[in-house]
Amino acid sequence: PRCKQRLQSHAQAILAHARRTDTVAMECFAGAAALGATGATGAFQYNRDNFFFDRKLRLKAEFKLQEFRIDQVKLWREDIRDLISLSEYKMHVYLLVNVLLLGHTIVIWCQGRLPWNTPDWLMAGEVISTSGAMMYLLLSIWMAMHAAVSAQSYEARLLTQLVRLPIPSWNEVEACRTVASDFEKLTADQMFRVPWAMGWQESRTLPAAGEAPPEEAGGADAAAH
Repeated sequence: PRCKQRLQSHAQAILAHARRTDTVAMECFAGAAALGATGATGAFQYNRDNFFFDRKLRLKAEFKLQEFRIDQVKLWREDIRDLISLSEYKMHVYLLVNVLLLGHTIVIWCQGRLPWNTPDWLMAGEVISTSGAMMYLLLSIWMAMHAAVSAQSYEARLLTQLVRLPIPSWNEVEACRTVASDFEKLTADQMFRVPWAMGWQESRTLPAAGEAPPEEAGGADAAAH
């Protein structure tokens, strides 16, 4: 009986020790699982906030780039106006001078009479020179007016057809927008990336199909302009 009691007590001690060991293991496993879940949740939330923060900065950069393009085209339009205004100003000066010269020529034609005893050849030369001066002055006035009108017409054509403000289209504005489901399209290593331990986020984000890297895209835009 004593041996039996000792065996039973020994067996009960073994069972109790096993239960305590299982309990400790369960607690350790539960703690590790809770710690892993907390770390994964923190990494997920960090990467999600970082994603939307980067998208917000990208949206501001896109809007600022569009403003720069509009300002650049405004400078081009001002250059066109300045260049065309040079021709218009010169034509206006020519027109004023030619009108004054034409007025003096008309005065000479009407009041600048020669004496009665002037030779015929001299009177014929005076009439021919005065008539030729009137003809050339009228022709120069007409050409100056035509040049001014042509310059204004070409300026209007440049400003309305060739050098327009680059107002973004709906597709361009829509491409700048970011929705929450875009974060769901990322891979698992991007969602649960550990900062400073799994590399930079930029190295894990590859350009989409048919999309050039930022350096090449900037060079292509500069070459297009």
